[in-house]
Amino acid sequence: MLGFFNRFFAPAWRHPDPQRRRQAIDSLDPQQDRETLTALLNDDNAQVRDAALFRLDDPELMLARLDKQQNDVIQTRLIKHLNGTSAHPLPIEKRKQLLELISEQALLKAVASNADNQQLRLAALARIRDEKCLIEQACQNRIAAVRHAAAERVESDEGLEQLVRQSTRDRHIVRYARDRLNQRQQDAQEVQRRHEQREALIASLEKHATAPWDALYEPRHRHFLKEWDTMASEAGEEQVLRFQNAHQRCEQVIRHHHAELLAAQEHEQALNREREDRAAVVEALENALTHLKGEAHPRRQDIDSLLALRRLQAERWGYLSEHNSPTPERQARYHSALVIIDQLVDAWQLLDDHRADIEQALDEQDMGELARLRGLVHWPADYPLPLLMREVDTALETHQSLKQTRDDTRSREDSQRLEQQLDELDKLLTDGELQSATRLFDALNHRFGRLSDADRHRHNATVKRLRARLAELRDWRSFVASPKREHLCTAMEELAEQPMADVNKDQRHRQLVNEWRLLGNAAATRELSQRFRTASDRIRSSLADYYTQLGQQREENRAFCEALCTQLEELIAHADQRADPDALRTIRNKAREEWRQHTPLPRQHVDALKHRFGLALQSVQALIDQQAHHIAEQKRTLAEQAEALLVDTRDIEQRTREAKDLQQQWRSLGRAPKGEEQRLWKQFRQACDQLFAWRDDERKTRRNEQDSHLDDLQTLIDRIDNWHPNHASDAETLDQAEAEFNTFEPLPRGRRSEGMRKRWRGIVRQRRDELHSLAHDVLKQRWHAWRPLFDAHVSADDAALADQGIEDVSLVNGTDLDSDARQAHQHRNLQRRQPVRVEDDTLQRLRVHLALMANAPIDDSDNDRRLDIQVARLNDNVGQIHSLSEEFARWLCSLLATGPVSHAQWEALHPELDALIGRLDFED
Repeated sequence: MLGFFNRFFAPAWRHPDPQRRRQAIDSLDPQQDRETLTALLNDDNAQVRDAALFRLDDPELMLARLDKQQNDVIQTRLIKHLNGTSAHPLPIEKRKQLLELISEQALLKAVASNADNQQLRLAALARIRDEKCLIEQACQNRIAAVRHAAAERVESDEGLEQLVRQSTRDRHIVRYARDRLNQRQQDAQEVQRRHEQREALIASLEKHATAPWDALYEPRHRHFLKEWDTMASEAGEEQVLRFQNAHQRCEQVIRHHHAELLAAQEHEQALNREREDRAAVVEALENALTHLKGEAHPRRQDIDSLLALRRLQAERWGYLSEHNSPTPERQARYHSALVIIDQLVDAWQLLDDHRADIEQALDEQDMGELARLRGLVHWPADYPLPLLMREVDTALETHQSLKQTRDDTRSREDSQRLEQQLDELDKLLTDGELQSATRLFDALNHRFGRLSDADRHRHNATVKRLRARLAELRDWRSFVASPKREHLCTAMEELAEQPMADVNKDQRHRQLVNEWRLLGNAAATRELSQRFRTASDRIRSSLADYYTQLGQQREENRAFCEALCTQLEELIAHADQRADPDALRTIRNKAREEWRQHTPLPRQHVDALKHRFGLALQSVQALIDQQAHHIAEQKRTLAEQAEALLVDTRDIEQRTREAKDLQQQWRSLGRAPKGEEQRLWKQFRQACDQLFAWRDDERKTRRNEQDSHLDDLQTLIDRIDNWHPNHASDAETLDQAEAEFNTFEPLPRGRRSEGMRKRWRGIVRQRRDELHSLAHDVLKQRWHAWRPLFDAHVSADDAALADQGIEDVSLVNGTDLDSDARQAHQHRNLQRRQPVRVEDDTLQRLRVHLALMANAPIDDSDNDRRLDIQVARLNDNVGQIHSLSEEFARWLCSLLATGPVSHAQWEALHPELDALIGRLDFED
């Protein structure tokens, strides 16, 4: 009875009959009854909903309804509003705002074709994405600006060809399309031409990689690289790979050639060094012999130095001869020098052995013994004789001259000797050597008296002339020397009275004495000599303390120099074979400096100490040379190892690390001989510089590849950043993008890579959230999409409960059900065959379950149901994780399978379900 009154007194728009509700809409006022019409938009009947929508005549509501269902009538009414052909046209700005909400291409096409405003048409055209529609607009639209704008957005070649064929209304579009096609054809030809150029370049480089080496091989390779740099930006992966392979083969050929060239240069340099070292050995020996020839008479120190030099150079010559044989000419020069040195040393040794006998024979004037001893010592003819041998020869020559005076040839020889002495006397007189000339004249005057009458007569004029010149020179020297002697006496007397430092006074005194001696006997008088000697004695007596102090200093210097020599000799005797040559050089230089600082020495010890010190320095120098040569060998080995790294095929980074280790070893060693040190350092540095240059080139190439790699990754990130999913099924696109991103792993370390990785994660997280939102919207939309099916089941259930017949509900057109939903649908049809209305508690449990999922407040009366449902949810989720969206999908299937449900039960339940579903939040 209550239902009857409700139907009888309710407004017509609430009548159960959809036809009555549809008729009631015509009597409603759109302004006053707007809320009623808005409520009817959610009516179960589609005709009622459409009538309410048309009565409201609101484009925004039409647009929202059009998104839910495709309705030609709604679409036509909406087109009229947008085109301005409706009874109450909307403002232009309002219509533009509506266009921003429209994505339906048919609506946009209709507005672009028939709108009453050019700007509106252009706005609609801007949202059209279909190229066919753009071509149609470019060919058929009545407004030229719209046609041109549409033509400019046609991109495909087929579309441009259609514009050329179909655009009969606008020649501008035909020209534009034809120009675009021609330009694309030219661009394609240009691309093909550049591709062919790259192919030709790669083929040339591949041919070059197998070509034999010539002088232009490396310049051609650089030319190919420079040409490739201008083409590489458009090359494909296959071409890049081919070019890199050919480039690597060319580099291998170049490196191999450089290694061979370097080895040849090293061999040639080694030969040159060996030749220079051999030449230095021979020149050192020959220079020593030449220097000995220039000496007035050789001394023991000269012979000892020559012997030490011979031993040192013999060691060097033997070391150089271990690997290669010298040239015959240089070998002959070397052996000739050694033979002469050996003759000199042997002759000196014999002279030392018989020195006492020779001196005794000289004292006793035993000419026979002297001749015998002289015959034992075979001194080389081209070298000056020692003093002792010269005295022996002089004595023997004198004895021989005396013997020759007894035979007939003595006069002739004396005459010849006299001629020589006369010539020598003439030269001495010309040079002004008065003392030497006087001694020589006395000697030849004695010889002149022993000549025969004929010889005396022949040389008499010459002797008289030279005697007169000698007297003239003596008179001249006396004339010149007299004031000089007077000046020296005055200077000596003034020096005796003058206050002066002892050192300076001693030096000045020595200078005056030497000048007095140089005058000889010229203008010499007893008075001047006594005067000069008296002043000199006064100076000497005043310098007595200085001479005593100088003698003490000389003794101290002698003791220090002897200690210095002893230290050097001990250093040599206990020399460390691994001693640093630089330290030895410092010791040598310091010893020389100390020797110079501790002079003068006592005259009786000077020669012995100098000889001892010289031998010690020679031994130190030999040790320095030995250690330096050892270091040179080690550095030569390091240089060879560095050059071996140039031809090594291992990774360049590993080779450069080994080069750094070699550099540390090089720095830990001392210095090699000066010339050898510079040559080895140049060789070692060139090899290391080449390695580091190759490493820098490879790093640059690697950085370029990494930059290209990161640029491709940046393109992927930008593409996904600009992409937004439109459907839940777009998750596959995002999965493909993530798989593509994984192909770029591992990324090079750096801030750019970390920034790109963080940005990628943020973008992927945003797109996942968008996909989840779309998937959740799909679930919510599924409820609205299934409403007609629910309503159909409720109607069939109500008819079955009223014994009006049992009918199975078929699926509504457009309703898409998965397997679980189809089973629930079939189960609902089966449940209807047992027409027992489902209990309200079952429906309320479904409502409470939905309220729990939506986190909605639950009345106290539903606490028991809430607890049961929560326990059930916990049991269902044991051992597995279910998201809220999956639970909601199962809930929908449970609701669909629950029946039969009466119309009253459904009318009381579904508004609450609509409200709760609106509150659902599927964020996991």
